[in-house]
Amino acid sequence: LQTTSICCGKSKIDTFIIDIVPVLDPSVYVSVDNASICEGTTANFGATPINAGASPTYEWFVNGLSTGASGNSFNSNTFNDGDAVICTITSDYICAGQPTATSPPITINVNQNPSVSCSATRLYLGAFTEFEAIPSNGTPPYTYEWDMGDGGSDTGAIALHYYGGTGSYDVLVTITDSNGCIG
Repeated sequence: LQTTSICCGKSKIDTFIIDIVPVLDPSVYVSVDNASICEGTTANFGATPINAGASPTYEWFVNGLSTGASGNSFNSNTFNDGDAVICTITSDYICAGQPTATSPPITINVNQNPSVSCSATRLYLGAFTEFEAIPSNGTPPYTYEWDMGDGGSDTGAIALHYYGGTGSYDVLVTITDSNGCIG
């Protein structure tokens, strides 16, 4: 760059380096490891910023309410069915057209965990004890895993087991529904 004036003549030639950068609007995309979960299961989210500079700031929201999470990832195990998760970023790019961007929402499907009530009949030595699991909640069909408390096991809604001696036995049944939720 050189200037000319009437009284001073021409100036010394100066060189300037100019970085020209485009005006870019930031955007953010969110992914989740599983959008259909069982009650109490953790869902893990990650945010991918685009045109947001080297260190954008993040804020996560569930149903429009801030979660307080401020990193590029967020997780929770307290979702309700139909909760919508979004992430807002604020760009630190020097020439951002708009400073913030919000992701499209991801809606979480929370499946109810199954529960079970049990009954037992023929609780005496020398007979097969009959156990019955009666499921509720969750989504049928169910699978059953019985631990008879003496090393024995069974599967099915009704389990028969022969105990070889008198005593107290802790019997446990675990049911799993068609969504993989455990009760």
